[in-house]
Amino acid sequence: MAISARYHKMRETEFVVEYEFGGTGPMDRRLMFDKDDRTLLVDDGRRDHLTIAVALGILRRLRVDGEWPRGGGVDH
Repeated sequence: MAISARYHKMRETEFVVEYEFGGTGPMDRRLMFDKDDRTLLVDDGRRDHLTIAVALGILRRLRVDGEWPRGGGVDH
């Protein structure tokens, strides 16, 4: 199954970073990372393929760039 998604950082504090994300439609879902241990919380509780693909894309960019990405896309 092909997944195409977009994400955008909504807010970042000392402790958490929150993103809005979505597939081909509107970015109407939210996910949040605990910056200390990278724990993931999804607003609607669904940890589906789209959520996992976006989370892994964000974490990959964090590892490469050394900072939480402002936004981007994932094709998986």
